[in-house]
Amino acid sequence: MKKAIISLSIFILFLVSAIFYVSRFGVVTTIGIKGYVLSNNVMLKNLTNGKDDEVITYESVDVNDTLYKFGDRYYVGEKKRHYVSSDFPIISHDASALLIVNDVGNYIDEEFIKTKAYKD
Repeated sequence: MKKAIISLSIFILFLVSAIFYVSRFGVVTTIGIKGYVLSNNVMLKNLTNGKDDEVITYESVDVNDTLYKFGDRYYVGEKKRHYVSSDFPIISHDASALLIVNDVGNYIDEEFIKTKAYKD
């Protein structure tokens, strides 16, 4: 009986520690531009519907803000982490630069060469 209780408690401890390890926020990068991130997919809905009736919400980011990943979702901010839609890039304040959040997709550069959108 004691062996069963000990092995069950070890299993529960292992399971809880595995859940905490998997569900933690991981640091992806430090943002090097001041700009804006879209916090929902309303822009995509507006583009596919052909209507412009829903309000697009965004969050402001500053230089040296941290980008976190939790599961397959991205967040920005230290104290209050705001959801970042990884379908859209982070747009600089003066609209001169884009920061691609995820490693999915390609773009065409100025020489018309297909290039990965995300570089390590």
